[in-house]
Amino acid sequence: MVKIFRDFYEKYWIWRTKEYDYRKKGVIPDRIKAALDFIQSNSKARGDIKILDVGCGEGILGEQVKRLNKKIKIYGVDISQIALENAKKYYDDVYQIDVDDEPILHLLKDQKFDYVVSLEVMEHIIYPERLLEEIYILLKNDGKLITSIPNFAFFKNRITVLRGNFPYEQHIFHSAEHIHYFTFYSFKKLLNEKGFNILSISGGFALFFPLTLLPLDIQKRIFYKFPNLFGKQIVFCCEKKLIGDK
Repeated sequence: MVKIFRDFYEKYWIWRTKEYDYRKKGVIPDRIKAALDFIQSNSKARGDIKILDVGCGEGILGEQVKRLNKKIKIYGVDISQIALENAKKYYDDVYQIDVDDEPILHLLKDQKFDYVVSLEVMEHIIYPERLLEEIYILLKNDGKLITSIPNFAFFKNRITVLRGNFPYEQHIFHSAEHIHYFTFYSFKKLLNEKGFNILSISGGFALFFPLTLLPLDIQKRIFYKFPNLFGKQIVFCCEKKLIGDK
């Protein structure tokens, strides 16, 4: 099974490099901007920060973190060697690993991190609950998790399903990319069960007419009020619940 997954994602990254290269487009995805904003606002001028990027892909986050502060230590993990070849110059170290088959804890030994970032990963793996358990251990007591999902309950997906179709636009390469389909509420429940409190949410959203005529700041407030309806891609910024916390 390990070889099947690795072969699949090597093909995925060959395609991504040719057809969906963010660097060539000069684009920083919203989820990465959200992660950077959260790290910057919670770390101020600190340079002694350690970040683990699980599912680092081509390394856009690492590149932007080093632009933010070269003293920050950031480490990348991904299943694809092709992705890591593109990413490694932006990271202090990178590791090829299938998180469904190989525990990150064994790889990183006794290291502890201020932030673990895992963007658009949980829907791709068989055991997201196990990965969240490992992330909990890898974080310092005051550490933060930044993770994101595509929201299956986004209103456009609901309309597509009501018409009897599947919202295939959730995938960019192949339907096998996504093993799990989360909604805002189902993923929030999983995070809470695995020991995380949600501090804030952000991400990509869209409203329907006539709400689209409202000023952007009001549209954002509506998204924050109804993320399960209007959130297309939702970024969760979380803290650890320590033993004894309710």
